[in-house]
Amino acid sequence: MKFVLIGTGKTGKHVTELLPPEEVLAAYNSKNPPQLDVLKKADVIIVFVGGAAMVSLIPLLLEAGRPVVSGGTAVEWPQDLDKNLQKRGIPWIVGTNFSIGCNLLFHLAQNLASALHAWPEAKVSIQETHHQNKKDTPSGTAKQLASFFQTAPKILSKREGDALGEHTLSVTTPQEALHLQHNVYDRSIYAKGAIWAAQELIWQPHLKGVIAFNTIVKKLLQETPEHVAHPLDCPHHPLS
Repeated sequence: MKFVLIGTGKTGKHVTELLPPEEVLAAYNSKNPPQLDVLKKADVIIVFVGGAAMVSLIPLLLEAGRPVVSGGTAVEWPQDLDKNLQKRGIPWIVGTNFSIGCNLLFHLAQNLASALHAWPEAKVSIQETHHQNKKDTPSGTAKQLASFFQTAPKILSKREGDALGEHTLSVTTPQEALHLQHNVYDRSIYAKGAIWAAQELIWQPHLKGVIAFNTIVKKLLQETPEHVAHPLDCPHHPLS
């Protein structure tokens, strides 16, 4: 496979560290903007750019016509993006968090949300902690967790030090409490998840349009145990 990376910051840089050098066509950032002719040669373009910067890249990425994996946060996606991608037959996998563990948390949170009718007195809250330079508050991951519940949970956000990502979903009553927590100790886990998502685009050529990363993980969870390999341990995966 041939990859192009856009965004060489704290997370994006791990993509080039994890991939064999011969598979990386180019790594772009704000000082070295992406070139259309190179983008067109990629099997997959991995983008770790968030917010308005990601939105500004969309026309160029559409023109390149290549599959995209986007891990940027605080992105206001155009409403017609999925329609445009479907029309072109191009898949984009997007996610607020490419950690496999965090996407398992999403899965558990969805199941919990659907069961809360049996626990009507319970109150739901979310606490998230990230590094002090993170621009979006609350985090995209916290927002996605909150989206599973009918009544929007209270979100408490902290920005301190170089915290890589801590999320705790709490369901409490005066008599008991349930906590689901996910902590990240190595930022490279996000890059690993993005590379796995990129491989999914190649292994499943029928994919097109905007695809949420957590739906790819959910499909993995629905497979029978004897057919499931950890996504980062697949024999044809570049990180194996």
